[in-house]
Amino acid sequence: MRKTGFILILAILIFITSCATSVSYQTTRLPEWNTASIRSIAVIPFEESENTPLQRHASMLLNSISYSQIRGANHFAQVQVQTNENRGSFDAFFTGKVYYVVVNDNIQNETRVDQKDETEANYVIFERTVQIAFIYTLSDSNGIVIGTRTIEDLLTDYYELAEDEADNQENIRQPRGRRTQNQTENRINNYLKSPEVMVQEIIEKNMKDLTRDMVPYTVTERRSLMNENSKDKAVKQRSKEAASLVKAGNYNAAQNAFLDIYRDTGSYAAAFNAALVMTVQRQLNEALLLMQNVLNETGDQRAREEILRLQRLIDNENRAAAYRVN
Repeated sequence: MRKTGFILILAILIFITSCATSVSYQTTRLPEWNTASIRSIAVIPFEESENTPLQRHASMLLNSISYSQIRGANHFAQVQVQTNENRGSFDAFFTGKVYYVVVNDNIQNETRVDQKDETEANYVIFERTVQIAFIYTLSDSNGIVIGTRTIEDLLTDYYELAEDEADNQENIRQPRGRRTQNQTENRINNYLKSPEVMVQEIIEKNMKDLTRDMVPYTVTERRSLMNENSKDKAVKQRSKEAASLVKAGNYNAAQNAFLDIYRDTGSYAAAFNAALVMTVQRQLNEALLLMQNVLNETGDQRAREEILRLQRLIDNENRAAAYRVN
């Protein structure tokens, strides 16, 4: 047993020490819709397909969140709430419609047998599912659709407890089969979220990234340094020391160390790591030039994939800058 424990600990230590150093950096992503020429947006209240309390509740939430998100992006020069009857003069119009909000409630009684003593126990299971569907669209001043998205989602709330406990908590003495509809609704509401709360949770989840459809945004990417596979112990040691500089956040020194290894040995791993450290420091053009040189000097086709990746990053940065200018 002791020998097994020792081997396990040793394996964990080897795994931890062998894991490559990773770095994170910010990259720019373009929006799903082309809004580069849009400077002003009118936010039109969502319509409802049916005049029901839950649809009105959903449209009210969507109106508030849409306006808050678009205005809060601090990207468009003008964002105003308008009506269909008085749209005004804007570059684009944000509209939407609630298709449906459906609530399904269910109460089940279940008998379970304890496997140890074979005794039976009765349980009450409460379940509520809320389904919602809505659409939002951005159109230009000529009515041409710039982009549209349809959302269909559901949320389920669930609770169970022993039947005796349920009856004690509710203090309802009528037999289950004789409860009225109102009593059943009250019974399930005692244990589950209200439909209004569930509608709000669904909408907030699906609308939290609304502006990614319209505005450039940044995401954090995480990549690992490449392990040096040289058989030369001295080269491996130099690579480990350079990786230690990365861990310490000393990126300039790490970059120079990896570049020196590449110049001395032609190691692709060293070149890759130097380019990655340049990327962390937002030196994208320098990283691209390095990998182009690596491809020309070594013919290593792995550099081609990195070149394409860096070109995409640079292109996104340039196109995002055009959005900011407009």
